[in-house]
Amino acid sequence: MAQVDVGVLRAILNNEELPRRQPIVELHTWKALGTDRLNCTLVDGQNVARGVTQAGSAVQQAIERMGHQPMLLSLQRWTAQETSGTPFMLIQEASVMGPTLNRAQPHELNNLSRRAVSEVPLTQAMNSASDISEAPTQPGPVLADNIYSRPYGAPAVAVAAAPDMGAAVPGSGGILGRAPEVRIASSPSAANSNITPLKMLTAYYGGRWTIKARVLTKSDVRKFNNSRGEGQLFKVDLKDQSGEMSATFFGRAVDKYYNMLKCGQVYTFQKGQVKAANKRYDSGDFVLSFEEHADIKAVEEDTNIPRISYDFKPLCDVANMPPETSVDVKAVVYSVQAPFTFVAKTSNKEMTKREIGLWDPSGSSGHSTMELVLWNERAVGTDFEIGAVVFLKKARISEFNQMKSLGSPAQLELH
Repeated sequence: MAQVDVGVLRAILNNEELPRRQPIVELHTWKALGTDRLNCTLVDGQNVARGVTQAGSAVQQAIERMGHQPMLLSLQRWTAQETSGTPFMLIQEASVMGPTLNRAQPHELNNLSRRAVSEVPLTQAMNSASDISEAPTQPGPVLADNIYSRPYGAPAVAVAAAPDMGAAVPGSGGILGRAPEVRIASSPSAANSNITPLKMLTAYYGGRWTIKARVLTKSDVRKFNNSRGEGQLFKVDLKDQSGEMSATFFGRAVDKYYNMLKCGQVYTFQKGQVKAANKRYDSGDFVLSFEEHADIKAVEEDTNIPRISYDFKPLCDVANMPPETSVDVKAVVYSVQAPFTFVAKTSNKEMTKREIGLWDPSGSSGHSTMELVLWNERAVGTDFEIGAVVFLKKARISEFNQMKSLGSPAQLELH
């Protein structure tokens, strides 16, 4: 059974050595702080402190699902902060481990956030601190070192000196019109604190965000017409250490980023929108959308970000799957047709089509075959040789005259 790490709250707020990388505390009570944060009472067996969930974080939803009962919380990413003398913890990422059986009484413990209760209303303190994650240049020293990378007992190093706190800042929201003093201590992930994990992005996520992800797949450019006229889009699948998410580029963003984004490479992404996924077309709960004002930059290779993975299905099983299903396939090329171009009757547009025969050693007869249909740029831009092994990611199953075929793979690799 998981145990609370006694005394860990004091260590976190003082930027001291921790007993483990993901310490466990009790969450006794919580209440909504505005519409997108929770104000929490945290207990470690010796101390009680205040915690505030980061706007739009997944842990907020997990806490709300547990209801108003004491629970165990495994802290994974946080910052210990202090605003106008009020210490508290900004909880950026954590896991709810279930209800707690050992319920210490907070009033019997040492209150590390006492000033937040007795001298400064906590809501005022939180409002002053609400922009910390979006504005890391707030006045005050920032402790940016990693406590796991320095020798035991070594002091934290301040990397930014505090300016004069006596200066009044118009509109700062600080107490008595003075700029609030903000101190930020590092959690184990503070080195990448400006990077938001994909799994933390929801349609309710507040503020600006930057993600760092690998492009796993990239679709062809698709043209369309709607009530606003002609448009274009393409889709990519992104992956970081926390998970995967799809993204769609529209309009001028297609011209700007289609040739730039390469499958397998790592980029940072900013100035996009998070939207609820359309379950008919998208996997997961949320998707990203980028338009012409998106800010995307190529960065160095990061071996901590996983590469593309496959869940291969044999062709004999694919033949029994319903149309429109997406599937990963590994097969051998046994026939190659030349591309041919025609004018589509429905759109009166010129299109190019190519059919590739695939084979694998599955099924009762010892082998199965299926056609792979490629269109336009992929039809003419890929060199196929008989005997080559092809990996398909998210190929879509189609059916015509009771015959199944594969098409529109999100990624195609030849080996």
